[in-house]
Amino acid sequence: MSALLNTSLYTKDVSKKFGDVKVDLKTIVLLSAEGKQNLISFTETKINNIDFAAYIEELSKEVTRVDLLLFANDLDAQADQLPKGSVQTSVKSHAYTLRQIYTKQVITLKQSMNKMNQSIRFLERTATDLSYKINDVLQLVDAAQYLISQNVTFTINQESEKYKQTIIGYFKQYIEWIKTALMMDVATCKPFSNIVDTAEILACSFFFDSMNTFWFGLGCSALFLLPSIILSVRLAKFYRRMDTEDVYDDIDTIPMKTLPAYDTMTRFPRASAPPRHGDW
Repeated sequence: MSALLNTSLYTKDVSKKFGDVKVDLKTIVLLSAEGKQNLISFTETKINNIDFAAYIEELSKEVTRVDLLLFANDLDAQADQLPKGSVQTSVKSHAYTLRQIYTKQVITLKQSMNKMNQSIRFLERTATDLSYKINDVLQLVDAAQYLISQNVTFTINQESEKYKQTIIGYFKQYIEWIKTALMMDVATCKPFSNIVDTAEILACSFFFDSMNTFWFGLGCSALFLLPSIILSVRLAKFYRRMDTEDVYDDIDTIPMKTLPAYDTMTRFPRASAPPRHGDW
């Protein structure tokens, strides 16, 4: 029992599993040298010196000096006043081309200019302290890179060891509980367990097993008892005493008018008995 409850048998495998865990994060690079240099170069561009107002003013203007839709409508109106011919057809064709240019190009340019206008306004709001933010980001990246390269591996191994010791502690606590239960609870009940086993052997092996045939017969009798009762009740009507015989109750009928009256109870004690009168 002591060999089975030895904690080293169970904790050895756990220690081996945790010992095989090797964590090395030194190869992880958060920001490459090229990316860092790009950020530094971006801070040196002096983006806060850009004249954002000039860009916003230009983007607020229309794409074309003339409204192409109005101009196309004017061309159609002028073409309607011309005599029918090649000139009128050419003018209407130019008006149609202007509408196509407005639909496919001018509208798309307006949408792009609106997006660019919003981006420039956002850049204008953030450009004042953008270089400081980039410097802060670079410092945080360097600190995180140093932490990952130098301390994270040691920290993970240390925490893994703590977790392993916690699990082994659970094993030891559980095994100690089993030992206490076996010594204080189970061992004290051994005499009562022997008495129960002996009573089971005497009752089942020597008494109940020898009466299996008796119990089988008793069970079959109980099984066929109910159908027998039902069949007996069904057959009992054939043994009842009859009060009257199967003759006409009306003696005034012509075929039976001349027949004498008889006491059927004395002449026919039972329905199955033959008649004893001489006239029958």
